[in-house]
Amino acid sequence: MKCTKCKFISEKYKLFREINTGRAGRKSATINYGFQTGVINCNIGNDSARLLLTSSCIPPMSKGTMQRITNNVCDKVVKLAENETEQVVESFRKRNQTLGLNKNSPVKLQMDGTYQSVHIKSRHKMGQNASQVIGIACENETDNHDIIGFHLVNKLCWVGAWLRGKGYDIECPNHEYCTSNTNRYDPLSEKDLGYEIGKKIAKLDLLVDYCTTDGDAKSVQGLQEAMQEIFDPLWSVNRLADTIHRGQSQFREVLRAKFSVGMFPGATKAQRNDIKIAFANDLKLRSHVVIVAIRVDGA
Repeated sequence: MKCTKCKFISEKYKLFREINTGRAGRKSATINYGFQTGVINCNIGNDSARLLLTSSCIPPMSKGTMQRITNNVCDKVVKLAENETEQVVESFRKRNQTLGLNKNSPVKLQMDGTYQSVHIKSRHKMGQNASQVIGIACENETDNHDIIGFHLVNKLCWVGAWLRGKGYDIECPNHEYCTSNTNRYDPLSEKDLGYEIGKKIAKLDLLVDYCTTDGDAKSVQGLQEAMQEIFDPLWSVNRLADTIHRGQSQFREVLRAKFSVGMFPGATKAQRNDIKIAFANDLKLRSHVVIVAIRVDGA
C-alpha cells in the first residue's frame, strides 16, 4: 500500500492465501485450486478454461501447472468420495439396526451408465463411438439416493497415442504411464461396469438383492456375478425396471398396437395418428400417476 499524498509505504502483503503442497518451489494459491475444482465439475477442460480466461483479459496459468493442480484436486476428490461412501454405508447399518434388522441386510440399488459421446443420446443409435463410460450406482433405500459405487472405463491415453504416432508398437493399457484401463478396440460394456461396481460394493460388506436399471442394460448380470463370486455362488440379484423406460416402452407398444377402424376420429391418416400419439401419451402419464400413488401409499 502506498499513499499518494505522503511518502507512506507499507510492507508487502500477499493478496492470496497459499497451500502447502510439500513440493519444492513456489507454493500454490488457493484460488488456483478453487478454480480447478470448478473446472472438473463442468463440461470444459483446461484448454477451454484458458481460452475463457484469456478472452476476459486474465492471464492464465501454464498448461503444465494447470494439469498438475488438476491431478492433485482429482486425487482429493476421489478420497472425499470414498470417505463419503463409507459414511453412507455406515448410515445404512445404523438404519437397519434401528429398524430391528441385521446391520448387513441387503440393499437396493439403481444403476446406469453415461457415455462420453454427443451422439449416444437417442433411441436411434448409429453405433458406439464413445471413448469413456462411467457407471454409477445409487442406493434406493432413502430419498437421498446417495452414490455408493462408480467405475470409469477409459480408452484415452495421450502417451500411447504419442508413441504410436512415433512408430512404436504400443498398445494400451500395457505400458508405463498409461491412463487407460481398457484397449481402444474393446467395446464398452455395461455388464463389465456392473461387475466392477459390484466388487467395490462387496468390499464394503454390502449385499445387493434388487437393482433398478433400464431395459437394454446388462449391468445387473455383472453385479450378480460379483455378488456370487465374493459372497454366495447361488445369490441372485433381481432387476427392476425404472418408470421412465417402462413408460417409454408402453408408449411405443401403444403406437404399434392395432386398433379398430373407428377408434380414432379424423378425416386423414395424419390426423388419426396425431390423436393416437396423444392417446399413447395420456395412457403413459396416467400409468405413471398410478405407480407414484402406489409408491407413496406403500411408503
